[in-house]
Amino acid sequence: MGVSMRFCFSSMLILLMIAASVGVAQDRWNVTPVGQLTLGQPHSVIVDDPYAYVLADVTNDFLLSVIDFSDPLQPRSVATFHDPAFNQRATAMVQEGHLLYIAAQSAGLRIVDVSDPLNPVEVGAFNPEARIFDVAVAGQYAYVVEQQNVAILDVSNPANPQVLDYLSLAEPVGRVSAQNERLFVLAADGDGGFLYLFDLTTPEMPVEIGVFSQLETPRSLFVRDSFVFIADAALGVSIVDFSNPELLLEVGFYHLPGATELVVGETAAYVSTQTDGIHLLDISDFQNINPVGLLNTPEPRGLDVTNDLLVFTDYQDGVFWYSQPVPPQEVAQYTPPIYTWDVLTRDQIAYVSDYFGGLLIYDLADPTHPRLAGQFEAEGFSWGVTVEGQVAYLTLDSPDYSGSALYLIDVSDPAAPVEIGSVALPDQAKDVHVSGDYAYVAAYAAGVRVIDISDPANPQEVGSYPLPPDHRAFGLDVAGDRLYLAVIQPDFLTGYLQIIDVSDPTLPQEISSTATPGVARDVQVQGNLAYVCAMEGGLRIYDVQQDQEPVELGHHLVEDYVWQVDVVGDFAYAACNWDGLVVFDVSDPFHIEEAGFFNTPGQLVGVSVSGDYVTVGNYGTGLRVLQFEDEMVALNPAPANIGTPARFRLLPSYPNPFNPHTSICYDLTTSASVYLNIYDATGRLVWRSFRYHQSAGRYSLIWRGIDSQGMPVKSGFYLLQLQVDDQVDQQPLILLR
Repeated sequence: MGVSMRFCFSSMLILLMIAASVGVAQDRWNVTPVGQLTLGQPHSVIVDDPYAYVLADVTNDFLLSVIDFSDPLQPRSVATFHDPAFNQRATAMVQEGHLLYIAAQSAGLRIVDVSDPLNPVEVGAFNPEARIFDVAVAGQYAYVVEQQNVAILDVSNPANPQVLDYLSLAEPVGRVSAQNERLFVLAADGDGGFLYLFDLTTPEMPVEIGVFSQLETPRSLFVRDSFVFIADAALGVSIVDFSNPELLLEVGFYHLPGATELVVGETAAYVSTQTDGIHLLDISDFQNINPVGLLNTPEPRGLDVTNDLLVFTDYQDGVFWYSQPVPPQEVAQYTPPIYTWDVLTRDQIAYVSDYFGGLLIYDLADPTHPRLAGQFEAEGFSWGVTVEGQVAYLTLDSPDYSGSALYLIDVSDPAAPVEIGSVALPDQAKDVHVSGDYAYVAAYAAGVRVIDISDPANPQEVGSYPLPPDHRAFGLDVAGDRLYLAVIQPDFLTGYLQIIDVSDPTLPQEISSTATPGVARDVQVQGNLAYVCAMEGGLRIYDVQQDQEPVELGHHLVEDYVWQVDVVGDFAYAACNWDGLVVFDVSDPFHIEEAGFFNTPGQLVGVSVSGDYVTVGNYGTGLRVLQFEDEMVALNPAPANIGTPARFRLLPSYPNPFNPHTSICYDLTTSASVYLNIYDATGRLVWRSFRYHQSAGRYSLIWRGIDSQGMPVKSGFYLLQLQVDDQVDQQPLILLR
C-alpha cells in the first residue's frame, strides 16, 4: 500500500492484547503476560491481512504490536515487540516479505521477523552514527534515510546488513518509497520541496531519472499505479504522473494547507491536517477534485483504508472505524485510558484511576482479554482508588491543583458507576484507605484527612493530622488502630515513615517517625511488617511490632524508583517505574531476593495482585495482566551443610536430554553478579536471566524450555552459559519434545 501506509491504521494498538509481550532478551523473568491494554501513541502501521503491525511511541522508546483485525469491529492485539534498551522512538516502518524494517532514529534500523506473527523476533540491525528517519525496501536492498543521505544497504542477510553506497541530495531527505523498480524520495529545504525519482533497474546503483520541484513542505506520499499523491503542509495535495520520468507532470491539485498524511482508496483520498481533522476528497477526476466530507477530529495522526473500512487514530480521542464509502458512516469508536495511575483488583474486576479519565472499571473474567466495563468521569486529575463492598473511593485533584475531593461511587453495576457523595479536601489528595466507617486520605501538604463515611451520601471530614511546613503525605495504610504514612521531606530527596494512633479517628496522634533513605512514596502493612516504597531508596521492610521504635530489617535497591507495592504471601510485587514490575521474595525480610521481573513499556506506577494474576498500570501505556511463576526460575541456596564451594562451575543439568523442563545447578565461590544465558544451535540467544547478585553457595533453577517471551522453544540442541563477572562456564542441553 505504499510508503504512506506506515502512517496509517495506527490506533489499532489501543486495543486489547494477549499472549506474550514479545521483545528481546532480559525482557522478563518469572513473570508471564496474560492480557493487557497497550496504549502509548501509535503512529505507523502496515496491514497484512488479517494482521496489522503497529508502531507506537512509549515515552522514550517504541513498541511494535501485532493486531488481529479479522473482525474489524473487535480487533485485538496478539503479540508485541519491545526493547527499552533502544531508548529511542521509532519513526517509520516498511514490510518486505516476512520482515519488518523499522527506522528507529539513533537506535538505527531494526529488522524484525514476523513469519510467525504471534512471535515477532529481531533478526538484525544496522547502527550508523547518523539518525535513521525512514526506510524503503526493494527485494534484497534497503534504502535508509539519514538526513541528507539515503544509505543503500544489502539486506540479503538480514542478520548482517551491509552498506553499499549512499545517495547524496542537496536538500535534507524526508520520506522514501520503493515500488516497481522506482525509488521515490521527498526532500525539502528553506527554498522549497522536491520529489526525486530514481530508476532501480540496478537496485544497488539507483539512477536519477526525474525531479518534480513544485513543492514547498512535502510531508508524505502515496504511490498508486503511475501516480504519486503528495501531502504538502504548505500547499495541499498534489498528484504527479511519473509515467514519463523525464517529464514529471502535476495532473491534479487540491488546495489544503496543513496537509500531513494521506491514504488513497479507489475513488477517494483521505487527508489529515494539522488544524481541522480529516478531509475526504473525490479523486475520480484528477482535474476536478472535490471535497465530499470532513471528519472533525482534533488531532488525527494515522489513517488506513482496508476492506470496506477507513481506520484512523486521533491523538486525543482514540481510534475510530468508519465505513469507507463517501461520505463515511461511523462504525465504531474506542477511547482508551492512557495515564493509568493506581490499580486495585477485586473479584475479577480491576478499578483503575486514570489520571485524565477518572475511574475506569475493567472486567478481568477472561484475563487474556481485559474488557472496559464502565467509566466514572469527573473533572480533574485522578490519583488513588480503593474499594470496600460496593463502593469505590476515588481521590481527584481539581484542574488547577488548588484543592481536591474524595468521591464515593456506587460500583454495584460495573457498567454504570454512579456517584453517591463527595467531600472537598484541601491541597492534593494522593492516596486513600478505608477502615470501618472512616476513609483516610493522604492530602499532600495538608497531611492526613479523616472522613466519616457512615452515610455515603453525606461524607464529612471529622479529623485531621497536620504535617510540618513543606512536608507532604503521599501514601498510607491502616491496620487496626494504627495509620502508617509515607511522607516526603522538603528536599524531595528523603522521607520518613510515620506511625499515627487513630484509635480516636477524630484526633489522630503521632506515635513515631523513622527516616527513609529516599523519598517515601507508598507503604503497605502485613502483620508486624511495614513495606515502604522509598523511590530511589528501593523497597525497605520495617518491623513495626514495637511502634514506638520501628526497626529496619532489610532492603533491596533497583536501578530506578520503587513506586508502589502489593504484598501477598512471601512475595512483594513492586511497580518500579522504568524497571517495570519486580517481584521480591520477602520470606526472609533480612535477606530480600529478586524472584522475577517484567519490563513493561512506559512508567510502571501501579500494581495489584488478586488470585493468580498481577494487574499493573503504566503511566502512558495502560493496563496489563501478568502471571508470576516462581517455579519457572526458582533460585535456591544450597543447604548449609554443603559449605562454600571449592570452585566456580556449572553442575550437570538433570535430566538432560529433557522434556519439558530441566534443573540447572551451579556453584559460586564468592559473592557475584550472575547471568544465565541459553543459545540455540544457530547461536541465537533465546533466554537470559535477569542479572542478580548472590552470595557464595550452590544454587539451582528450573528451565521450562521457553524463550524470553515465555514461548515454548523447539526440540534441539541448546547451549547453557553461566557468566559470573569475567568467568564463564557452559554445557549443552538437549530438548526432546
